[in-house]
Amino acid sequence: MIRLFRHYIPKSLLMFAALEFVVLLSAIMLSVSFRFYNSETPSELTLLQATIFCSVMLGTLLAMGLYQREVQDKKLDMIVRIIFSFAMGMALMSLLFYISPDLFLNQGVMFTAISSGAVGVILARLFLFSYVDSTFSQKRALIIGTGKRASRIERMRKLTDLRSFEVVGYWPVAGETQVIDSHYVLDTHRIKLFEVVAKKEVNEIVVAVDDRRKSLPIDALLDCKMNGVEVIDILTFLEQQTGKIDLDEINPSCLVFVDGYVHTVLKPVSKRIFDVFVSLSTLLLSLPIMLTIALAIWIESGCRGSVFYSQTRVGAGGREFSIYKFRSMIENAELEGAQYAEQNDPRITTIGHFIRKTRIDELPQLLNVLRGEMSFVGPRPERPEFVKTLKNKIPYYNLRHSLKPGITGWAQVKYPYGDNDEDSAQKLQFDLYYMKNYSLFLDLTILFQTVGVVLLQKGSR
Repeated sequence: MIRLFRHYIPKSLLMFAALEFVVLLSAIMLSVSFRFYNSETPSELTLLQATIFCSVMLGTLLAMGLYQREVQDKKLDMIVRIIFSFAMGMALMSLLFYISPDLFLNQGVMFTAISSGAVGVILARLFLFSYVDSTFSQKRALIIGTGKRASRIERMRKLTDLRSFEVVGYWPVAGETQVIDSHYVLDTHRIKLFEVVAKKEVNEIVVAVDDRRKSLPIDALLDCKMNGVEVIDILTFLEQQTGKIDLDEINPSCLVFVDGYVHTVLKPVSKRIFDVFVSLSTLLLSLPIMLTIALAIWIESGCRGSVFYSQTRVGAGGREFSIYKFRSMIENAELEGAQYAEQNDPRITTIGHFIRKTRIDELPQLLNVLRGEMSFVGPRPERPEFVKTLKNKIPYYNLRHSLKPGITGWAQVKYPYGDNDEDSAQKLQFDLYYMKNYSLFLDLTILFQTVGVVLLQKGSR
């Protein structure tokens, strides 16, 4: 696991990206060579176009969720996503050529490069998925503890398809009730911790004891750390593997002393510049769509009624503000009070179903971003009625109000639509991860993944 700009990224995903960059670069360069055989093409122009081509295609692969840390997709689904991402890449390249004709190369070259690039990426993925990712990228982890905390890692190992770690065994500590199956527990009577680490080629030790005051092998752990073995606690381990901060494992001291949650002078400035640039760009590109949707809503409502809908939400510092959306429900849909949208909600109009599935109803919030009430990326703002209830039920819920809310966020790309307290608690864990590890790199990652969420219509109602 590599931490890049404060965001945890498995080595396997970086390896995927590096190999696929080489595949894409080879595809575009070979296509140029075949097309301009026996003719001269400026090398600077070819290099620029190749760089743009590779960047756009890698961006669409990211947008389609092909660089997610979870490896759960079936091979057919993976192939479909790759084809979809290259089709989207072709559309983006065509738009780029229209905006800047000087970058245009040749239709034959582009078609050959995209076709061969897609085939190359599919073959590379099938190879890596089957052989390399299960061996090269795995960390061999030894777990200190055999109690309830350690059992969480064992359940995660059994119930998920995460390939970034392999548990080599559980090291028991005196006085702790054993929950782990004895088959996985190491015999520690005749061997030292460092000897086990060396013999089993362990490169990460996870401290997951229920009570650290009970016989934690500090000297042995220090010996391992001084010899290059990474030693982390279970909270950090779960954060790396799941991309969220586990509410069951944190306490106030964790939040106070942990690395992260730092707000420097430059962070809000850089984030504001990012927000304004992305919002203005999105607003200009989506203006024809917004005008069409506004007209459709007006016609569907019998040429009367409002096109937009305003709701009170809780923003940074707990301050309330009005959020704007395209109206997707019937007029006066909440006469009986605030409520979550349900699956197949009868209050949603025909146009409303479409704009909610495609998230077009959220586009007017670009005005909230430009007014400084929201960021483009951040925790989704919740309604005051729900906040009042949730902050009494979910620990640390109010912490999410330390940042400006966003149109999209880490929780939105990692977790489906929530309509109950448990869903809100799950989303809070992703919000805490975003707050702890915020960077422009993470914002860009979320932005690309949001495109995939919209195209695949995930988590909308």
